[in-house]
Amino acid sequence: MENRRFRDKMPGQLCEIESHGRWSFVPNSLPPTREIPSEIWPLLSKTKQRLGELEGIGWALKNPMILLAPLRNREAIDSSTIEGTYASPEELLLHEFDTEAGKGSAAHEVANYSKALAESLDSPLNFQGRQKGVGSLFLLLCVR
Repeated sequence: MENRRFRDKMPGQLCEIESHGRWSFVPNSLPPTREIPSEIWPLLSKTKQRLGELEGIGWALKNPMILLAPLRNREAIDSSTIEGTYASPEELLLHEFDTEAGKGSAAHEVANYSKALAESLDSPLNFQGRQKGVGSLFLLLCVR
């Protein structure tokens, strides 16, 4: 570690490791709590209400996953892009209509990612062992 790269205003301190003659950076403790500003509470309440409405609509649909398909595909495109596989939403949609023509293409790889994500979301249980509804799946895909 280059000690000179650390300045006086760093969020922690340098401590020498006695037995090795080297240095370690020990960050300051995080604040114990963070208060949510009062003007945010009405927005949180409205968001919770809207998610409840979406949940109700989702349970009424024969196939509630149809609401999540665009978000699932966007997640597949974004995650694949991070990994260096590039496909546009249009390419993914065209691939869904003609899977044989695009085998081995970037759209095929993104479609595989989307399919795997869909299969994992189709599981009736979430990580806590409770049933998932559309609202909770929507949050899962939107909050990254």
